[in-house]
Amino acid sequence: MKRFAVGRRPGPTGRCFRLATVALLVGMPALAHGQGAPPTDAPPPPAEEPVAGGGAFDQPADQPADQPADEPMPMPMARPMSPPQPAAAPAPAPPPQPDYDDPGQRITDQTNRHGLGISGGMAPGSGFAYRYYTGNTVIQGALWAMVLERGDSATIWGGATVAQYLLVWSKHRRRGVLPDTSALRLVGGASYLFVRTVEKSEDLVKVDPLCVDTGLNSCARDWKTITGKADNTHLVNLGAGLGFEFGAITEPGFSLALDLMLTAIFVSDEAGELTFDRLWPLPSGSLIYSW
Repeated sequence: MKRFAVGRRPGPTGRCFRLATVALLVGMPALAHGQGAPPTDAPPPPAEEPVAGGGAFDQPADQPADQPADEPMPMPMARPMSPPQPAAAPAPAPPPQPDYDDPGQRITDQTNRHGLGISGGMAPGSGFAYRYYTGNTVIQGALWAMVLERGDSATIWGGATVAQYLLVWSKHRRRGVLPDTSALRLVGGASYLFVRTVEKSEDLVKVDPLCVDTGLNSCARDWKTITGKADNTHLVNLGAGLGFEFGAITEPGFSLALDLMLTAIFVSDEAGELTFDRLWPLPSGSLIYSW
């Protein structure tokens, strides 16, 4: 039986198989990229010359040297902005309104200052009235004067009233003749009344005082007025109480006030001295236009 030594060289067939294997392993990467290894005797490619200017607008490598490089694209100009419009002037603030929507709220802003109208009552006096507002307080004066028969009959009545609004409220409903504002007020007043009267009578008297009546002749007579004694009356009235007022209390317009005042009446006697006469709860009222 024939034996082979361990270190024996392979034959020509084995050597060819090994060389083919090595060549296949070396050529596989070149075949995968679709190109072979460049020949060793090929000249190197020429180096690209740098173009002056550089940047994003450099001249391409394939462009001839005598052809100018492309000019950079102009930047778009910004659209001119219109000048800002002047701000509109703020609307004027509305005048402050009285804050009396809630029942029981005090007056915080009184817009009325004056008022004219009529008044009637023992304590506040009767006649033409003038009113002055100061906050939630009202000062009112009344005056009535009438002189007849050349002074034989005369009436003069003057008074003053001070009222303070305790509660003011408003009902939100459609407006009518009077505004829908109401108020509870505390009121006090005093007045003075002067009345002058003269007693007069008429009688038939002789036209000729020297004439004497006889049975055949009677003297002519005519009616004559005989003036008696003058009677002067002085009354002083003091009163205080509560009342309600409806209408224009804090804004221009009409208002109607109705009060119930406990009134003390003092009357002058024949000697001209004032004496207490009576104490009565008497009503009073006024109709005023305020602005």
